[in-house]
Amino acid sequence: MDKPEHSENSGGKKKPSGAAWRMAGTVSVLGIEFAICTLAGFYLGSWLGSRLGNQGIWVAASVLAGMAAGIIGAVAVIRRIMRESDE
Repeated sequence: MDKPEHSENSGGKKKPSGAAWRMAGTVSVLGIEFAICTLAGFYLGSWLGSRLGNQGIWVAASVLAGMAAGIIGAVAVIRRIMRESDE
C-alpha cells in the first residue's frame, strides 16, 4: 500500500498569497512615505524658523507642505498599482 503524500501545507491551512503580502507592503510604504514627508517638513520648518524668525509659522507651513507631498506621493503609488492591476 502506498502512503498518501503529505505536503507542507497540510491540515487545511491556506498559504498566504503573494497578493496579500504585496498589499501589506504597499500600505506600509504609503504610511512610511507620509510620515517621512511630514517629519521632513517639521525639521525644515524648524530650521527656517531658527534662521528667519517666527518659528511657529514656518513649522506649520512646512508640515502642511510635507503632508501635501506625502499625499501626492501616495496618490502616485496608488495610480501605479491600479495601472499594473489593469494589465
